[in-house]
Amino acid sequence: ARNDTAAVWTGTYAYIFGGYDGAYLNQVVRYHPATDTVTTMAATLPSARILTSAIWDGTDAYVFGGKVGAATTSQLVRYSPTLDTAVDLSTEYPGDSFASARSGTAAIWDGSKAYVFGGHTGSSYLQDVVRFDRGATLDLQFAFKVTGVSSEISSVLSGVTVATGDAYGVACSESNGAWYCAVPIAQAG
Repeated sequence: ARNDTAAVWTGTYAYIFGGYDGAYLNQVVRYHPATDTVTTMAATLPSARILTSAIWDGTDAYVFGGKVGAATTSQLVRYSPTLDTAVDLSTEYPGDSFASARSGTAAIWDGSKAYVFGGHTGSSYLQDVVRFDRGATLDLQFAFKVTGVSSEISSVLSGVTVATGDAYGVACSESNGAWYCAVPIAQAG
């Protein structure tokens, strides 16, 4: 059993990245629901981590940031199920990473770009949205600023209720030209 993971769905498999089971994990695990089998892949993340977010672009998974021990990381990792490789994108695109290290983000894929929402630097909450374009050159751009970030998020996204009590990020989804976002709410108490 593990917690604080990130996961993506490929249409056939779920891939789970990192997590914590008494120790930080760098594993990539594949779950096949049709056969109810779990496989630990040969590839591993560049470092053991928790509190990452991930997206699936139809070919590869991208894992954003996370907490590595007591520190947060700005790393972006591409996992290729076809090759069973996990690559730190800064090796292919030197100098490209998040402007600040972050953990506890939320991420979505809109069909051509990823958006990474908020997070925590280890000392403060982030209120930005970073757009990630995985084209010929790595493109990380500030998209817009979200105000009023708190540690509890509750919303309705495309008809699905999303409630996370421990997240630092904000999740959004576009449907028929309208954006639906997880709106931060004040914590009761």
